[in-house]
Parts: sequence; C-alpha cells; structure tokens
Amino acid sequence: MRMRQIRDHEPAMKITSALWRARPLVYAIILLGAALRFYQLGHFSLWDGEIFTLFISQKPLDLILPALRDFGAHPPMWFFITRAFNAFGWNEWMLRAPAALVGILTIPTLYLAGKRAENRIVGLLAALLCAVAPIAVLYSQVGRMYSVILPLTALALYALTRALQTRAWLWWFALALCSALLAYNQYLSLLAVGSAYLMAGLILFAQTWQRARPFHIGAFVREFFRRSARMWASFAAFFILLAPLLPLMQKNFFQRQLVREATTTFTPVTVNADFLRALFLDLAGNEWLLLLSGLLVFAGILLSLRKRDYRSLLLLVTWFGLVFAVVTVIHPRRFPSRYVLHLVPIYLLLTAHGLYLLGAWASQFAPRANATQVTRACVGLGAALLCLLAFLELASMYRGTQEISRGEKTTALLLNGGWRELAHYLNANVAPGDLIVYGGDGPLRPPRFIAPYVSAEYQTRAHSASAPDNAAQKIWWVGVNLSANDIVNPTDTQVAPLRSFGDTSVALATRPVQWQSAPLPASLEKWQIEVEPDKPGLTVRETQANAEPPIWSVTLSAPVNARLLSEPVRVAPGQLFRVTARVRGVSEGFYDFSPGLSLRFYNAQGKRVADTGAQTLLPADAAGWQTLVLDGAAPPNAATARLVIAWSAYSFTYAPQTEMIDLRWQLEQLAH
Repeated sequence: MRMRQIRDHEPAMKITSALWRARPLVYAIILLGAALRFYQLGHFSLWDGEIFTLFISQKPLDLILPALRDFGAHPPMWFFITRAFNAFGWNEWMLRAPAALVGILTIPTLYLAGKRAENRIVGLLAALLCAVAPIAVLYSQVGRMYSVILPLTALALYALTRALQTRAWLWWFALALCSALLAYNQYLSLLAVGSAYLMAGLILFAQTWQRARPFHIGAFVREFFRRSARMWASFAAFFILLAPLLPLMQKNFFQRQLVREATTTFTPVTVNADFLRALFLDLAGNEWLLLLSGLLVFAGILLSLRKRDYRSLLLLVTWFGLVFAVVTVIHPRRFPSRYVLHLVPIYLLLTAHGLYLLGAWASQFAPRANATQVTRACVGLGAALLCLLAFLELASMYRGTQEISRGEKTTALLLNGGWRELAHYLNANVAPGDLIVYGGDGPLRPPRFIAPYVSAEYQTRAHSASAPDNAAQKIWWVGVNLSANDIVNPTDTQVAPLRSFGDTSVALATRPVQWQSAPLPASLEKWQIEVEPDKPGLTVRETQANAEPPIWSVTLSAPVNARLLSEPVRVAPGQLFRVTARVRGVSEGFYDFSPGLSLRFYNAQGKRVADTGAQTLLPADAAGWQTLVLDGAAPPNAATARLVIAWSAYSFTYAPQTEMIDLRWQLEQLAH
C-alpha cells in the first residue's frame, strides 16, 4: 500500500522542476553506480569465497549440483551464472562481472520500489544512496552470489506493494517468483521471504481490523482469510517453485550447515551491543555514515508516526526483527552482514524516506514562497553529505584498507589476501628441492588459494624434488597473518624478514637438512582403522602383502568417512617433514583430497595439539597416477605424530575405487 504523504505544506510536494525529473536523473545515477562498480574490478586477487565459486563453476555441468551437495552450503543459481561467464576461461574481471552487472540493476529496482512506496523523490534518493553505498559497491565487486540479493529484494518489495495496492494475481505471483529466486541464490535469503510475507500478513490483518466493526471473531477470521487468500496462494506458489531445490537444500544446508552451527565450539553470536554495532556499521559504511543515516531513519519514523503512518515502523520491525529473532534462537557461530544483505535495500529506503520527510518538515518553518527551495536545500544537502562520506569510505575500499566485515569472527573473508602476487613471487623464486611450510591463520588456505595462479610445472618443481642431504635447504614459510613467532626452528636457521602480500606473508628460512625415513606399519593389520559407526562401506586390501612401501586398493561401497592411522613417531617442534603417496582415483574437495594425507600431533602427555593437512596434488602421469605431497614442520609442543590417511564420503560419488602405492614419510634428522 502507498505510504501516506505529508500534506501539511503543499509546496513540499511540488518539486517537479527539471531538477526532479526522474528519467535523466535515474540514468545519471545508474551511470555513477556502474562506474563505481567497474572501477578496479579485477585489481585484487581472488579471495576464498571467489576461489570456491571458481572451484565449483569450473566443473562439468553435470557435476555442479553433486559438488554443491558434497562441498558447499549454497544453492546452485549463482554457480551456473558464473559457469556461463567463464565458459572460455577466467580472470578476476570476468569472474566478478556478473556481480557488478547485477549490482547495477539494484539502482533502478530500488528507485521503482521507493517511487511505488512513497514518491519519485524517495525513489531517486534511494537509488542515489544505493549507487554509492559502500556495502553495495563492495559486494558488487565480489564474484559471489551476494549482489543478486539486492535487486531481488527491491523487486520483491515492489511486487509486494503493487500486490497490496491492486490485489492483482500477477503481482502476488511476481512476489512468489522473486522469493523463489532469492532462495535459489542464497538459502539465508529465506529470511527476506519470511519478512515480505510477514509484512503482507500484518498489513492485511490491520486492514481487516479497521473494517471489523462491530468486532466478531468469526466474522473477523472469515474476512481476514478472504482478504489474504491471494497472499496464501502466493506463498503456496513460492513453495511449489522451491520444490526442485528442496533435496539439495536438505543435504547441504540443513544437514551440513545448520548441524555445524548447532555443534560449533565457537562462542555463539547473540543479539547484543557488539552484534548490532557490527551489523549497522556494515550496512551504513562507517561510523559517520551510521550516525547520519541512523538519525534520518529515526526522524523518518517519528515524522511518519506523527501522521499515524505506521508503515516505516512496520518495515523496520518485520525485516530487522525477524533477523534478530533467528539469531536469538539458533545462536550461530558467526553471522556477518553478508548473510543478511537483504537488509541493505530496506535500510537505504528508510534512510531516503527519512531524508525526504525531514526536508518536508523543515519547509514548514520557511515562508510559503520559499518552502520548495528549503525542501530542496535540505534534501540536497543531506544527500550530498551522505554521498561525500560514502566516497571517502569507497576510497579506502579501493586501496584495500577497508575493514571487510566487522561481524566476522574468523579470517575467512580476505579480500586483500594477495594470492596472485604471492603465487607469482613463489613461482619466480622457489627452486627444486625447496620446501614450503604453510602456517599462520588457516594453514589449509594457501595451497588452495594459490592453485588458480600457479602452473603444473610450478607444483611439480616446488613439491617433488628433494634437496641433497646436508645441503642448505630453503624453507619457505607461507601463511595468512604469518608472524615471526609462527616460524619454529629446531636448529640454527637463517630467517629472512617477512615479505607481505596483502594479508599473506612469506619468509625464507635456510639451514642444512638431512632426511631420514620414518617407520610405517609393515602390514595393513598394524594400521588403526577408524570408520564412522554404523556406516559400513569401506574395503581396504593389500595388493601385495607386506610390501614396503605398502600397495593398497580401496573401495567405497557407500558414502562413508574413514581413516587409517599409523603408530606414533617421535618428533620435535619445528622438525621438517614430507609425506608422499602415489594415488589413482583421487577425489578433490575444496580444502582436502580423498584419499588425503595429514599428520596428527600430540604433546608429551599424549594430548592432541594440532593436525596438519595442507596438501598439494601433483598432475597425473600417462597412467593416471598422481602424487599427493604433504610438506610442513611440526608445531610447538609436538612430541609425537601419527600419519593419517583419510577417505571422505564424497569419494563414493567421484571415485569409489582408489589405488595407493609408494607411501613414504620423511623426517628431518636432528641431533639428539
């Protein structure tokens, strides 16, 4: 339904001069938004979410859905879009171009939503704020599904307003379609769907209440369902459109993501001052933008309530309140703003509406002849100040110095990881026989994140040849937020200063190294086998009994997670190791492989202190054999280690039969 307009001072509604003619201004605002979104689009290297997008979208079309089922917690729409854009190769610009294009579409759709809800001025202000909003520009330059949420939310709002105004079946179906597309793009956008239908239901309930005089509960219920019948039909259409997605959603969202949230060991997120500050800082852009936009939202709601217009308050309560309620109930391990980007159009509309109402309110203190000029001046000044503050924040974003997500508790969102630059540096400097040790925050990330940027020749050069014994071994320490304290050396070692590439650093350590072979169990019976309880399906047999190294054939007859553990071997902190195995039939996950290699470390008391599994998979030879390589150094406090060979359930889909030969575990020989 159309928001009531302030009519106390008619000049405030007569802003129809060339300054406010909508079409040229909308075109200009769209061009501004496009320029901001395409500026430096390919400047930064990929970050982890984009690398996951690339990992999935490069798979054959028939494997994208199974890959999302097994490795992700996402619906498929965005990955098929990215697959189309990168069908003939990829680079950073092409991977992000779909997000930029969709982000530009948010500007006209938000204009339409604001115009339909209030008037052209509110629509224009909302479009302008969207064009320069730091969070909208940021996620339009990220090759992920987040920017799609913005125009779909604006279209859902527009369809909802038209449906309530006209009660036409077309607009109720349009709302169902927008809602379904939101769910096919991101599961957490179901919050937006719930908010839209909750808002519609409350408006229809209020309309029924106003007309139910005298009140009779039976008549009230019948009248409410008569008025809301098309809304319920729209909701049913949404579920019908959602039906094909439900099997995938049940597997990769409900079983994987929500169970992970329920069993997390992180401190859960709660709706407190820190959570609210992080969320609204991200929505606004920075502290000054939050202060100004927050005052405008507050003023807009107060001025609306003065006229007994409750729709702004209803918009705030239904859309933000549902998010707060869900966080309160599920207590997720993390809840950054990118999970609820559907709140961005709502926040911008409320800000634009507040600015418009404040300008109209200020005009009543001016002489009637100057009221229009006062309104223009107030609205123009407020919009200019908001744009100036947004441009200052965008300047920091383009330099890569922005705080990405204040609600993020991990280092997962690294827009300035510098993986491309790091890969080029390693490619130019790593020689055969060098050893690469991954440390810092999240050691599994570097080998995965540099993989798109390095060649097969580099992988073979960096991870296959061994240096001669007692020669000066170059050890490249690589990691996110790597510090000097992460570099553990058991003997005298020359360590060069850290060299940083964005959030990632590398340090070169040099010392003489002599290698020795660690003992491995001579027969399969001496390995400890761990299989998921009540999930049979793993068969391991020795192709050649008591072979040294072992030769195994592994078959999965059902999806099952299983591990083989060696006997403990004594290690020392900082002691280098290399584990290699030749495999045929390996399956590639995002951070791991199946079968995969890792070392499980224990302290002197036998307590497990760390797992190291940053592996590299070398290219296949003519017979299909590939080499898995696990390089690294024992962590601080490590006293013993066990080699772990793991098979993941996803192998059942991609390679249920595996062969493994030439398993070797080498350790740096230390003087006792």
